[in-house]
Amino acid sequence: MIQTLVYSLIVGGITSIHVPALKKTGDSTQLKAARKLWAIKFALFTFLAALFHYVVVTAGSQLHVVSLTVDLVVWLFMINYFMKGGFVPFCAQMVLLLSLLIACCSAAPERAEAKAARIGHVDRVSWGKTPPALHLASISLVSQEQAFAQGTQVVRESFGDRYRLGYFTLQKIKGAPVWVAPLEFKSFSHWLLGDYARGVIVVDAQNTNATVRVVSMDSKNYPVKLVFTPGAFFESNLIRHINRQRGLSLFLKDAHVEIDDDMKPWWVVFGYKASFNGNFKDGGEILLVDPETGSIQEFSPETAPSWVDVLVSRDDLAEKITDSGAHGGGWGAVLFGARQIDTTSKIGSQSLWMVNGSDGRSYYYAGLKQAISRNERLASFIITDVRSGKTIEYPYEGTMGITPATALEMVNKKLLPLESSTATSPLLCFIDGRPVYVVPIVDEKGAFKKVGLVGAQSEGIVLGDDKESALKEFKKLLKALGAATS
Repeated sequence: MIQTLVYSLIVGGITSIHVPALKKTGDSTQLKAARKLWAIKFALFTFLAALFHYVVVTAGSQLHVVSLTVDLVVWLFMINYFMKGGFVPFCAQMVLLLSLLIACCSAAPERAEAKAARIGHVDRVSWGKTPPALHLASISLVSQEQAFAQGTQVVRESFGDRYRLGYFTLQKIKGAPVWVAPLEFKSFSHWLLGDYARGVIVVDAQNTNATVRVVSMDSKNYPVKLVFTPGAFFESNLIRHINRQRGLSLFLKDAHVEIDDDMKPWWVVFGYKASFNGNFKDGGEILLVDPETGSIQEFSPETAPSWVDVLVSRDDLAEKITDSGAHGGGWGAVLFGARQIDTTSKIGSQSLWMVNGSDGRSYYYAGLKQAISRNERLASFIITDVRSGKTIEYPYEGTMGITPATALEMVNKKLLPLESSTATSPLLCFIDGRPVYVVPIVDEKGAFKKVGLVGAQSEGIVLGDDKESALKEFKKLLKALGAATS
């Protein structure tokens, strides 16, 4: 409440500046009218700022505060101008605003240590000498798309039209990889008529028959109650609840559900300090929020419980990769060195995918290409340990690689005779020391049908009913192309 009051008074005071109202004239009637107009504007703008702060700022994260406040201030400046604020104060306010934006968004080159801090230390490693632990045998063929389709069907059958699924996260429960997603109310009216969401959805990531479970009770027979969720409203909104408890001291990102050893779900939220050059390990916090009581536990990445599998924010990692340029260009390169910038290749809005490693750990992988290049080829790819945050870049050796989107398109073209099937997100693995995309194929109901293998450099493509048959055909293709296989 105090934060909202202070925020609204500052914004209302600045934007309601009315120079004529403060100018003394000999006409007391005119002076009184001017002061009355200023008081009306101040009250109106303060109220709008307070409403904005409660509805938008406290329900969002600190990442949105600056940009959304700038939008609000610009609109209030415009209103002030049309409410006889005068052309001179309007121009002065615009100059002040532009000056602040230029000062905050200057593209001056960063120091080397500040540039490196954006992504942290990145090792550049030859995959020919040290291939990543991404083997075909460890790749889960139950894709996120399949988990969503199968989970949505189960939710509809179990709860009717009341809930929708939140974001699926790949994690491990008792060593077995699973997809986990929370239930969310579909709309304000559903939330208003309900008390809490009654469980989470768990989908087996190894079984291609997609075993779907609704976890509504933990191992101690306590019901699962998701009172606080990102999609809830008013005081039950998860992000607003955290901001009210802790204040706007952290950037909040990527709230997702993870299940502890007692089968109790927790919200895992990533918090970052307001620093332009602090990386995850230096400034990151892990917030574990009880979805029923709203109690918040704070950890560093090093002290987080072992059952928390994902300790690196997907969205934050994607932003850092792009912002860092070629891991050294710095954000100043956006204007002065665009040719140095590597950006992540995307399918839709997604640029990072999670894969299981043969070493028992999980990784994000992304393909990197030059931001201004018209050639849709990859210069390198990166993998990041989702728990430690360690990132390794593997430059393409020789021929540049195709993007995940290209691999997806190739498989879908191969599937034209099978009209009811479609390819899902390509996952990276290594076969005989070569990068290969593994592409699960599902039918219109989300059931697994086949798997495709696409050479990331050779562009060879095969389909199989399972990993073994696809691998056999892929090695035949490599042999026909004159490539050595083991």
